[in-house]
Amino acid sequence: PRAHTGPVSALEFVPDGTMLLSSGGDRRLRLWRVADGANTLVNYAGVRNSATHGTRMAVSADGALVYHANGASIGVYDVRSG
Repeated sequence: PRAHTGPVSALEFVPDGTMLLSSGGDRRLRLWRVADGANTLVNYAGVRNSATHGTRMAVSADGALVYHANGASIGVYDVRSG
């Protein structure tokens, strides 16, 4: 499945391995179900990534939050609801 219109700049699994987050140069953060590859269509408002090279993100130990580089700041989003 394709959900980014530009290059993918980061990938991060949630701790239990059931979901994968992808960040793209199209300023989108996507959440995928690993079991079937489905895009969950969660809307992460305010993502400002336009990097065409690698960027950084991290998921909290409990898998509830994703921390995403947004230019000079760090966005914090609920993994499952945005």
